Amino acid sequence: MSGKMIISVYDTETLFPVYDISEWWGDNWDPMSYGIDIDWNQTFFDQIIKLFNTVPHISIVNVQCENCEYSNQVLESKNCYLAFGCVEAEDCDYGHIVWNSRDSTDNLYLFKCESCYECIDCLGSTKLFYSQECESCVDSIGLFDCRNCLNCIGCVGQINKSYCIFNKQYSKEKYLKIFPKLIKLMKKNNEWGSFLPIELSSFTYNEAIVNEYMPLSKEEALSKGFKWKDNIPSTKGQGTIEYKDLPKSSDDYSDKLLTEILTCEKCAKNYKLINREINFYKKNKLSLPDKCFNCRHEARMSKKNPRDLSEGICTKCGNVMLTSYKKEDQKIYKIYCEKCYQQEIY
Repeated sequence: MSGKMIISVYDTETLFPVYDISEWWGDNWDPMSYGIDIDWNQTFFDQIIKLFNTVPHISIVNVQCENCEYSNQVLESKNCYLAFGCVEAEDCDYGHIVWNSRDSTDNLYLFKCESCYECIDCLGSTKLFYSQECESCVDSIGLFDCRNCLNCIGCVGQINKSYCIFNKQYSKEKYLKIFPKLIKLMKKNNEWGSFLPIELSSFTYNEAIVNEYMPLSKEEALSKGFKWKDNIPSTKGQGTIEYKDLPKSSDDYSDKLLTEILTCEKCAKNYKLINREINFYKKNKLSLPDKCFNCRHEARMSKKNPRDLSEGICTKCGNVMLTSYKKEDQKIYKIYCEKCYQQEIY
């Protein structure tokens, strides 16, 4: 709107305008002014795509925050840099899903913590480093699945323990003597400051969420040292009804659906409907899903641009550029290089 440079989650080559937060929330534009008449000769999706690519989008979702300009999906937070999905966080940088925490860096799923570093799925902890799935731990390093631990190093599954190393109890005096020696050993082996090794992951690559954001083939994953599971457990062949035989009208949905076992049209895995789900479809006059929830999730994920860049051709000038759009999408959308985009917009 103003032409000033802004921070945005959107690529510079997107078709739609992107407004700064204050401008998007301001009164100087009206979404209704972008309204279009229904074209009965076009599909619904074609028309909503047209509208989607016309109406201005907000640059980042950043609500009631202070000094969080480089963070997105952040609520009531202060002094956070490159943090995402955070709520009531303060002085937290490079975090993903950090809630009610402060003075912490490089964390994933951190809740009610302070002064933590390189932690995953941790709750209510202070000065906890390189740890995962821990709760109420203090002044500790390299813990996994520990609760209420103080001054512990490299422990797994410990509860209410202090001054332990590798699940072995030490006196406070001996612990304080061993601690600096252990750090010296880690530095000697180039382990100090490095994240925990892949071997400590409890999941294979294709079971974890990472495969949704950075997908790898089995061969690629194994070559990088990740584990892979060929036969992930699932239920198949137990279907009690075919999708074509399900009620077509939401008025006909009934509790009988709770007893049926459906078969996914894509992966052939079985799935069931729950009562709240059926009521939701009925209330909103929606069709019953023909795919399992995993395949529906994958379909949504496929609509997001991949998290890597590939070469593409600028629609306007024909120069080679880097873009996050897939090759097939580059044939559909107008995608401009930064220079052409700036000229077109400003």
